[in-house]
Amino acid sequence: MKLRTERMASGSLYIVLQEEASWDSFGQDASKWIKRIGAKLINKADSIDERVWEVEYSGISFWISYDDYQSSITLEPKVKVSDSTVERIAAQIESTVYAMNKTDEGKPGGGTSKTLFIVATIYVIFYLISILPAFGSSQSHYIQKYSATEREKAIIKDVYENMQLQGRISAWSVLGIYSLFACSFIGRHKRRSA
Repeated sequence: MKLRTERMASGSLYIVLQEEASWDSFGQDASKWIKRIGAKLINKADSIDERVWEVEYSGISFWISYDDYQSSITLEPKVKVSDSTVERIAAQIESTVYAMNKTDEGKPGGGTSKTLFIVATIYVIFYLISILPAFGSSQSHYIQKYSATEREKAIIKDVYENMQLQGRISAWSVLGIYSLFACSFIGRHKRRSA
């Protein structure tokens, strides 16, 4: 993740933390960035015309603000600091976020869980294909295939009905568990990429 720095009207550099944001999502986005980089929240200035939070990071006071013109979230030094200091802090934030993403690779939404998600999806597809006959066939197929007595016909009918019921319960259980897993995976993936 490469963070961009730009120059303010005052001539100082600032860091663009998030390229795309909205006025309404600022609170959630700013909280996420404070947590991600390990900054300390000092004060919030949330009003109709202003969304600026004061934080302390690396011993320096900054504003995390919403830039209405570019629809982005920025980290601006509250006091005059050198360009090299801002660039060092941008690199420090990049490495912190990069390290966090590397740590998350084994968590849901990371590399291991992506493989698990793909394998689970393939398994569910093949499982449902294999169990579809239990939904569509009828016991008369089994009865007509053999010369069966009335007692044998009744046994075949009972076995088939039990098999069909168990197949349906099994199929719905697999679909339910897979849906929970898929929703969890997609939700965590969206939260991390947001």
